[in-house]
Amino acid sequence: MLLHYFNPGYEAALLLEQPDYTPPANVQRMQRELAFLPLWYGEAGDYVWVEEGAYADFPDLPDDFPARPTLLTPALWADPAFSLPPLQAAPWGVSPQTIRFFQTLAAVEQRTLYIPQWKENYRTLIGRQTAAQCLEMMRQRTDYPLPKTPVFLCSVAEVEHYLLARPDVPFVLKMPYSSSGRGLLRVDHPLPAKEKEWLTGALRKQGTVSIEPRLRKEKDFALEFYMTPEGKAEYKGLSVFLTEGWKTYGGNWLASEERLEEEITRHSGTAAFHSLKEITRQVVEETFGGAYTGYLGVDMLLYTDAADRSLIHPCVEINMRYTMGMLAIRLFERLIHPQATAHFRITYEKDAWQRHQQLLQSHPAQFADGRLRHGYFPLCPVNRDTQYRAFVLIEKNS
Repeated sequence: MLLHYFNPGYEAALLLEQPDYTPPANVQRMQRELAFLPLWYGEAGDYVWVEEGAYADFPDLPDDFPARPTLLTPALWADPAFSLPPLQAAPWGVSPQTIRFFQTLAAVEQRTLYIPQWKENYRTLIGRQTAAQCLEMMRQRTDYPLPKTPVFLCSVAEVEHYLLARPDVPFVLKMPYSSSGRGLLRVDHPLPAKEKEWLTGALRKQGTVSIEPRLRKEKDFALEFYMTPEGKAEYKGLSVFLTEGWKTYGGNWLASEERLEEEITRHSGTAAFHSLKEITRQVVEETFGGAYTGYLGVDMLLYTDAADRSLIHPCVEINMRYTMGMLAIRLFERLIHPQATAHFRITYEKDAWQRHQQLLQSHPAQFADGRLRHGYFPLCPVNRDTQYRAFVLIEKNS
């Protein structure tokens, strides 16, 4: 049995060696307000760690909805009268700080908690340099036109020189440790003062940045895998993202694998997609197999080149953790009626409570055969002071 723990923003923690590292206030809020998300991907018999709080507004599910994990609070954990089986710690993403959190829990007497080990090669595997190496490995296995591999530079002068040599090409800078559209900057030449300030700060924090041509994006998607203890990469499904603007993750489209695949292949072609899918699986298995056990997502991109061809970028970044894309797959399997399509959203709003109440009234949830058929359904409790919401929405014509 697993003890799930939602810890967003864990990548940033990898850069910091302080034993008492505290995430920024916005990350702490996200972690607290979205702590219920593992309820939707954990198995019956698992547990989900949540802080104490008022969850009265959390909606009920129909009686025929499949069993979910059990919520576990600090008070229950510390209560010797509350019986618990031996548990395997299962964070959203592994980091030294998360392991210390579980070690603190394990210090409570009469609790058996198996904690994953931190391996120093994780720090390398999680960085964008590994994704760039995987893109080069893919290039050796296909004649498909792949975009240029990111270059890693270590100073403002190097970046300015790189841009000066390519004055007519738009670029994007990325921090090595970042995800979900964060830690990215679009740049042109010359480098304006504000962008130079961002670059200076990024180099001070992480020592290097990657630079790559800015593509004309059509759609963001990902392939989700599970790395087995035997070193095999098991394909788990396709996820198609909803992005806000050019970079920010906003959610996922929830639909069958066949419908999601059609959304990609009607632009790229079926043969190209399936060829790159198998090459990706092989490269991921060679790179992560035997070094890491757990979920892993490879972010990809559908883009238009200079000749107006729709092409696939097969390795934008690799997320060595549970991902929102994998959560989306589980949501469709467990919550959404098979004849429906839905949007899964993560939002940050000062008026989240008011918007929540409006949707409860305008799009009441309707279930059929134990699954959501129409309407709005919050995945985490929404209270008057909530600012982060996770929810699914099915319009009447979906």
